[in-house]
Amino acid sequence: MKKSRLMIMFLLIVIIAAMAVWMKNDENGINITVDDTEIDYILRSKGSDFEDYSETEIFRMLLEKNEAVEYIKLGRTMNIEFDSDYDAGEINDYILNDDGTFKYDSKTIKTSEMNVDNGLYSFILDKNIAVYYSSNIEDYKDGAVIRGFKLTCTWEGEMKEYFFVINTDAEIKDN
Repeated sequence: MKKSRLMIMFLLIVIIAAMAVWMKNDENGINITVDDTEIDYILRSKGSDFEDYSETEIFRMLLEKNEAVEYIKLGRTMNIEFDSDYDAGEINDYILNDDGTFKYDSKTIKTSEMNVDNGLYSFILDKNIAVYYSSNIEDYKDGAVIRGFKLTCTWEGEMKEYFFVINTDAEIKDN
């Protein structure tokens, strides 16, 4: 009798833990990585905690939350793994100031459509030519470029936006 009770309790714990993992994945739905480095993000969608925040406010929060924003070398492959395929999607690439505001106007936003194969989207982190608008020599130092990305996807008519920030270089380095 004791063994069956223990077995039932064990199964309940396993089911509850599995449901918690499933619910978390269902809420967020993506995993962003470069090699073994996981990139933190904020989800903005209808009913989320960040629904009423502007893009700049979200980028600012990411920069404040991550005191050491991940440095990603140009030319690296960025992987975005989805829990399920979406109906449509695009990614916007912004150059940011230290405080999360846009360094340049909306004409400099680099936009790309996304294609997902078996739940995985990847792209090569290329330079963003908008960095060349800067006349400040400091902007061309290693790791001085702050780039914010907004990934917009639609699942069954519901739009979700994922924001993440990285540090990178203005130019591809040979070493």
